Amino acid sequence: MEPPAPAARGNAALDWTLAFSDIKKHANTGGRERTEADHRSPLEAAELYGKHARGTPSCCRVFKAVRA
Repeated sequence: MEPPAPAARGNAALDWTLAFSDIKKHANTGGRERTEADHRSPLEAAELYGKHARGTPSCCRVFKAVRA
């Protein structure tokens, strides 16, 4: 479960929030904010297919993957 970053950028407040989150994730875990497409790449590397990303009442989405 992860809140994906929007693919489109250009909103200054959102861009700042995402940049700040990237810094926190990088400092804590070596990670960064990822778009929904970014989440599919490691799935494909593991020979999985990202079937869909289902929304939740929060900002998070649940990514479901199956064998390719």
